[in-house]
Amino acid sequence: MQVTMKLILLLPLFTIVSTETWDKDFWYNQNAEELNLALQQANTNVAKNLVLAIGDGMGVTTTTAIRVYRGQLTPGLLGEEALLSWDKFPHTGMSKTYCTDMTTTDSAASATAYHCGVKTKYEAIGVDDTVERNVCATVDGATVRSVLDLAAEEGKSVGIVTTDAVVGASPSGAYAHVALRDWRADYELPADAVGVCKDIARQLVEDNLDIRVVLGGGRQYFLPTTKQDPEYSTKTGKRTDGQDLTTWLNAQKLRKRAAKYVTNKAQFDLATANTTDYLFGLFERSRMQEETERRVNKTEPSLAEMTEKAIQILSKNPRGFYLFVEEKIGQT
Repeated sequence: MQVTMKLILLLPLFTIVSTETWDKDFWYNQNAEELNLALQQANTNVAKNLVLAIGDGMGVTTTTAIRVYRGQLTPGLLGEEALLSWDKFPHTGMSKTYCTDMTTTDSAASATAYHCGVKTKYEAIGVDDTVERNVCATVDGATVRSVLDLAAEEGKSVGIVTTDAVVGASPSGAYAHVALRDWRADYELPADAVGVCKDIARQLVEDNLDIRVVLGGGRQYFLPTTKQDPEYSTKTGKRTDGQDLTTWLNAQKLRKRAAKYVTNKAQFDLATANTTDYLFGLFERSRMQEETERRVNKTEPSLAEMTEKAIQILSKNPRGFYLFVEEKIGQT
């Protein structure tokens, strides 16, 4: 018997888009088309509050492993049939991630996408594709606005909660504009940027005083090398420009705002929503402790505690609030 085999080659059809068109307008137009299509059958109710929660590293494989493990710990279940909280949501979806010059994106470019609705180059934050990586002169014309900016413009209270450094790529996508995610403090700026482009910590403190709640780690990026860390007696800050950016508190008080700066759980617990309208908490030199460590040391608030307090403070605004929350896994 003779068997005839035919090889069919399927060539997917695709359109190549020149990277020269991948500026902010390209993404804004694409977003508008998709939104207009969705709005044809949209719920017309208006949301008062919005919380964007990011689980760093929580891809499909990680969440599948978590789901199976949870099931295996539950009597009577094999594992795979278990459900996580978001498995019970009425609507879920998948997101495709990439940046304009890399197939696999990083936290900076992806943060720009979900905070600002614009895809950009690898390791860039708050700017579009016209930026050149690590080149200060290309930042100004490439800056894009975030959901946090727009919410504040609408009169809502805004806040950021993370277990990462607050100048980390994911949270800084809400407020910063840099050509490289590593521009966290002045000593990390390239020579052409010194005195011209602000590092991320300065942008947060000097340009974003209307963010009512900022909670996370990263204290070393706000303190000068001449100032001792409040928690570690043998450690100092890393800023070489001599600036102490924790003077955020003084700037808020000049505006006659009920503000508090805290560095540990005891101080955090005393900063109640009744007495505090603006709260700045830096609980670790870099990233905050893992949850297993925190339960033993008990010197830092948990992600749940920070989120709860942030909502309590932000909820005082009758116009609503926007809150970014991130859980960061791993230590640096």
